[in-house]
Amino acid sequence: MNRGIIGALGVVAAASCAAGESFSFGFAQSASGPSASSVASQLNLRVSSVQGTSSLVDFTFTNSAETASSISSVFFANDDTEGRMLLGALVSGDGTDFQFGLGSTLPSGPALASGDPFNAVLGFQAKDGEGTEAGVDSAADSLTVRVFLAAGYSFRTVIDRMLEGDLRVQIGVDSIGEAGLSASYLNVVPMSANPVVPVPTAAGLALAGLAGVVTRRRR
Repeated sequence: MNRGIIGALGVVAAASCAAGESFSFGFAQSASGPSASSVASQLNLRVSSVQGTSSLVDFTFTNSAETASSISSVFFANDDTEGRMLLGALVSGDGTDFQFGLGSTLPSGPALASGDPFNAVLGFQAKDGEGTEAGVDSAADSLTVRVFLAAGYSFRTVIDRMLEGDLRVQIGVDSIGEAGLSASYLNVVPMSANPVVPVPTAAGLALAGLAGVVTRRRR
């Protein structure tokens, strides 16, 4: 193989490996609260690595809002007995306004039909006095919680813990439908879930193109 091509492949491969990775989760209504599962299908959580560091992970919440509703709170429970994985977090978003909150609405106790407890260690709530506008109430809105991980943990660890049920996310949804119901939802793995894969990048496409060049040269 041409040395120039080898060098180019190495550079592009390195760039591709540095690209972010992501995994999407759906939600199912928890055992408590009124039946409002019709909105579960419009709620989504995308967990993404942050390029350039292994100690940060982004949790991005969206709501397609076919049925009127607003994500108004987000809580994390770390049931891993090895120690606390989540050290803290920052929030940002489009069309939303959240603040740190582990107050009276902190979910605890049985949250699943199985009776497994949900004891939150980190939480955020839409700011009071702003109605549903502070929450994730339209397809154009999003909330991103950037979590700081303890030493020894990484994006892959986070995904493994979520798939194993040791790290769970619960969201509170208000103003559901015409009746204005409220309900809580827990993250679930979609039936069609695939293994974690890199987010497509220009570098990845370039790598595929160079591989084609190498094949043609060999012929």
